[in-house]
Amino acid sequence: MKKITLLFIALTFFSCTNFSGVKEDDYTKIIKANPNDAEAYKKRGDAYFEKRDFERAILDYTQAIKLNPNDMELYVKRGNAYNNVMKRDLAASDSQRAITYYEDKIKREPKNAEAHETLGHIYLGIGVNDKAVTALSESLKLNPNNVKAINARGVAFFSQKDYDSAIADYTEAIKMDPDFDFPYMNRGKIHALNGDYDEAFTDFAKAIELSPNDSTTYILRGYTYLQNEDIDKAIADLTKAIKLSPDNPFAYLNRGMAFLYKEKYSKARSDLLKTLQLNPNDAVKYRAEKLLEDIDDAR
Repeated sequence: MKKITLLFIALTFFSCTNFSGVKEDDYTKIIKANPNDAEAYKKRGDAYFEKRDFERAILDYTQAIKLNPNDMELYVKRGNAYNNVMKRDLAASDSQRAITYYEDKIKREPKNAEAHETLGHIYLGIGVNDKAVTALSESLKLNPNNVKAINARGVAFFSQKDYDSAIADYTEAIKMDPDFDFPYMNRGKIHALNGDYDEAFTDFAKAIELSPNDSTTYILRGYTYLQNEDIDKAIADLTKAIKLSPDNPFAYLNRGMAFLYKEKYSKARSDLLKTLQLNPNDAVKYRAEKLLEDIDDAR
């Protein structure tokens, strides 16, 4: 079988925060006790978002905005949810509102490092990577020790395919905070893309050591094992990811590819059908459908 192209996810601390363990029922109880608690609606929205129940997430973020319209993070979160249900105009409107707010804030407070950083994260979230690099660089001029901003700028460089600059930022972030797992994960991703598998596995192992319950690193390492044609290890990592995050379509998609590689068609079909049930984005949906066609052709 041909080598399988990796499906990598651009990760930032801000836009891909791990909400693992958040239960919407906990916040429903808080909301029943206090229907005006904007933070509870936000947190429940996060729980729905993690479960890929984007419509309910949008409803909760909207209610939180009604209660606290000056919380710009809510517009960013709702914009991300709108993007996932293909409501691009609404997503753009929310993102632009947040951008306008922070651009105005920076005009008033040009030395506000946090405002520059947040603006950079917003641009990164909507794929305007050149402006993300600019905003994050301005933030780092004002606060050069912000490891999360350095990691985020690395992600922006990665999205521009400037892998050398991305690795430099991730490596600097690791030097500044050796216990921060995201730079290891992100640097490992580039090593894998470059075919430097030993370096990739070293970085992924460290990220897992630091954050053993984060399914994303298992998915990335599983992808890399798959690319390296170490299929049993790929299946093991992707199975672990599914246990940690049972509603993640990326894990099922790639385990399905691994089973297909081993010609275990029934298991591959089951995983690919599960992928389609989990409301994946267009690219993942297309890939799953094409692989299901491959299974039909192989039989």
